[in-house]
Amino acid sequence: MEEEKINNNEAIEEEQTASAPEGEKLFTQAELEAIINKRLARERAKEQKAAPAVSDEELTRRAAMLDCKEYVLNNGLSMDLLEILDTNNVETFKEKAERLQAINAAKRETKTEYPALKDAGEVRKINDESAQIRAAFARTTHKPKEYIKR
Repeated sequence: MEEEKINNNEAIEEEQTASAPEGEKLFTQAELEAIINKRLARERAKEQKAAPAVSDEELTRRAAMLDCKEYVLNNGLSMDLLEILDTNNVETFKEKAERLQAINAAKRETKTEYPALKDAGEVRKINDESAQIRAAFARTTHKPKEYIKR
């Protein structure tokens, strides 16, 4: 950067001395440096505007998320863990995922036996009611009126 300044300063001085007719103002070294510094400041401002808006914090968060996703895929875990657990710290994520995996394995090993349900008469009652309803509609003696066509 300093070399560019020096080269620019020398080039500008040479141009001015070579092409300066009598009566024109020549710039001093301090004035040239001020002009160059202004131009460099403008260029730096343009570069900052053009720079991506992603911060270092955002990049580390994305990298941690990808590491957690890779861990889940390599260990055959559910992708839902990425939404449930915090993915900002990879080591904490791995510890919690391993604990959840251990809990699930323990649940699979111990099957809960539920006692057989006894019929408290509800099924029989429903069947009786539906039989009564069918019987009531089976003995209908009502015949619809025949309409007289005019």
